[in-house]
Amino acid sequence: GRLLRWRPRRKRAVADGAWVASLAEASSACLEAGIPLRRSLEVCLETGFWGEVGEAVLTTLRDPSCSVILALKSAAEGRGLEHPVSGTLLVSCVRMADEHGVPAAAAMARAAELARAASARQEALAMLVSGPRASMQVIGALPLLGPLIVWLIGLDLGEVYAGWWGLSCITLGIGLAMLGRTWARRLLRRAGAAQRVALASGATAEIEDAIVAITLLALALRSGQGLVESLEAVAGVPECPAGADLATVAAALRWGESPADAWSHVDAAWGPA
Repeated sequence: GRLLRWRPRRKRAVADGAWVASLAEASSACLEAGIPLRRSLEVCLETGFWGEVGEAVLTTLRDPSCSVILALKSAAEGRGLEHPVSGTLLVSCVRMADEHGVPAAAAMARAAELARAASARQEALAMLVSGPRASMQVIGALPLLGPLIVWLIGLDLGEVYAGWWGLSCITLGIGLAMLGRTWARRLLRRAGAAQRVALASGATAEIEDAIVAITLLALALRSGQGLVESLEAVAGVPECPAGADLATVAAALRWGESPADAWSHVDAAWGPA
């Protein structure tokens, strides 16, 4: 019955985070019913809800020589889902279930939850910046009303704009408008940019990479593994670049450091872990 909720009334394309969330939730329902992971994905993709990319993944899954991880990777690449809380999250959860004994149904359900949360954040951000962007466009178009106002009040456009004073005002106005537009775009770009996490290796990653790593760590702990073993398992997931920091924490714990000292070796963004 839960699976029927995900059967589409008509074929349509699902984009980005919603694509991942829908597939993860539907496959989680199949997994809870006792269907193996590969067959669960096949059952979900056979509905046609995921468009041409879903059909391509289904063809790959039906090849016994191709692993589930490879098939999902091809889906992420085919849809351009490089964002960590989109394609890589689903692949990472499947890898944890396949290689480290994490319950596949729980992993899929958690992947769907995070993917939907990421989509909601993106939609909220788009709504927040739409107002300033519209205001910026309106203010930029206001100078164009000048000639219209001059014409409506019956003045000669040539007399108003042909002199040195009119040309100077026009040049200054265009310059200030371009400057304001550039500044506003930079502010909007900075507001919408993803937060970065400084990694122990000297590189940086998006804050979503740390969120994915913490999620995988929680899944590993739920499967019954110890803390150090869970940290090392997540650090070995290649789809999660920020997870490499967890190897530093695991090494510090193995050397006998306290948890507070071990986590002090990585960025403060790992505080929730």
